[in-house]
Amino acid sequence: MVRVISRETTVTLGLVLIVFGTIVAYAVKDASWKTNMMRDIGEIRNSLERQSGDRWTRNDMSVWTAKLGQQNPEIDVPEVKD
Repeated sequence: MVRVISRETTVTLGLVLIVFGTIVAYAVKDASWKTNMMRDIGEIRNSLERQSGDRWTRNDMSVWTAKLGQQNPEIDVPEVKD
């Protein structure tokens, strides 16, 4: 078995730990950033949906079906159910 890090090598154990720790820290930071970004995107989307005044109500559906029936007499348009 070949020793990669020993007393004879110029790479110290401290240097290896610093490099490894830096890599792990960046990976954790990246994962955290992605998680926070996805949460923020979800919050923005939910906020936009709440602010949107374009909701399909029962009255809108009744008006739409009446217009559809008037404009297309050959189509049997069902009534809006409760």
